[in-house]
Amino acid sequence: MYMLKQAKGLMNRPHVVIATPGRIKVLLEEDPDIPQVSSRTKFLVLDEADRVLDAGFEEELKSSFSVLAKE
Repeated sequence: MYMLKQAKGLMNRPHVVIATPGRIKVLLEEDPDIPQVSSRTKFLVLDEADRVLDAGFEEELKSSFSVLAKE
């Protein structure tokens, strides 16, 4: 239920998103409309920053960054 609320929040086209890399990856995979919405996100703040550089987050980071605007 909480994931549904988060997905709906992303559909409101937020300018700032704060999330863990894993949660962003799951939301992108579960809802085909979210990648289009994410292309307009201006800031992405990744929680668990101390673990983000761990090799275990490489796939999550790739999927998060792949949908963001290139600018």
